[in-house]
Parts: sequence; structure tokens; C-alpha cells
Amino acid sequence: MKRLSSLMALLLTVTVLSAQGIAFEPEGTLLYEAAMKAKKENKMVFVDCFTQWCGPCKKMLRDVFPQEKVGKYRNANFVNIKIDMEKGEGIELAKKLAVKAYPTFVMFDSTGKEIGRLVGGMKTAEEFVAAVKEAVGENSLSVMNEKYSKGERSQEFLCKYLTVLDNAYDTDKARIVADEMLQGKTKELLDN
Repeated sequence: MKRLSSLMALLLTVTVLSAQGIAFEPEGTLLYEAAMKAKKENKMVFVDCFTQWCGPCKKMLRDVFPQEKVGKYRNANFVNIKIDMEKGEGIELAKKLAVKAYPTFVMFDSTGKEIGRLVGGMKTAEEFVAAVKEAVGENSLSVMNEKYSKGERSQEFLCKYLTVLDNAYDTDKARIVADEMLQGKTKELLDN
């Protein structure tokens, strides 16, 4: 009976703690299903691309995701899913999304369009929330793509855009932008 009481107390504690942090959809939820739910709830989709062997992934799961401030922001704005990139849908998704490092966090709008990406673990809840807000805000991949397609070419913009493209592993587009930045600058670079 004492064991049963201890087990029940432990389960209650785990339930309360997980209710404060990020509410992930049940394991096995597909990206398509998450997008449908996000559309219905007027939210974005947040995908935690992880592997079982990834130390920073485990640290995020243990130390950052359970934090109340992370859950409060993420649960209000995203349908959250975790996908093991070495199992099931994850294998093909890792190729399609060009996931090359873990953890990678990819944010989509409800139509399935990628709007932002973060690579690597973070130490604090505050750092993580700020990074996610930045990745889906004014400097998101989708906003930067739109500005570029409308002709924005200031040096400051192009530098920020290259960083966003690098984070999204869009090397083809980054190469085009870098070439554009360097046009006419070869002599300046060689003189310095």
C-alpha cells in the first residue's frame, strides 16, 4: 500500500510538472496532423527534431521544456510535436528538412510553410523563449524571404538574411545572397 501511495504521488508530481511546461502532442503525431490542429486552433506548429542519443536534446527535455514560462508561451502559440529523426516519419522528414544537427527546432505556419528554425540546445528557459520569438518574428525565414523578393538589399538586411538562411540550411539561397552582397566588392576586399 505504501508503494502504491508513493507511486501515485510520483505520478501526480510528474503530471503537475508536465502541465506547467510544453504540452507535446502524443508520440507518433504526424506533421500533417499537427498542421491540421494548428489551423483549427489558429496556431503555428513547433517541431522538436531530436534523436535518442543527443545529449543537448535530453538536456532541453529535462531542463528547459518543463519550465512554466516556456510552456506558457509555447502552448498558447504552437501545436508542439517531437519527432525522432531516426524513426518512422522522422527519417524522411530529416532529409526533406535538411536537418543536420540536433536538436533542431522547426516552426511552421498552419499551411505547412516553414517560418523559422533554431539549431542547438539552449541553457535557460528565457534564452529559449526569446530565440523562438525571434525565429517567428520580424526576422523569421518567411518574413526575410518576402522582403528579399520585394527588393530589400541593404547590407544590414542581407547580413541578417544570410544568418537566417544559414540557420535554415538553405545553402543554395545563401550562396545567391552572398554572391549578390559581394558583387562589386572584390576590389575593396582585396585592398584590405
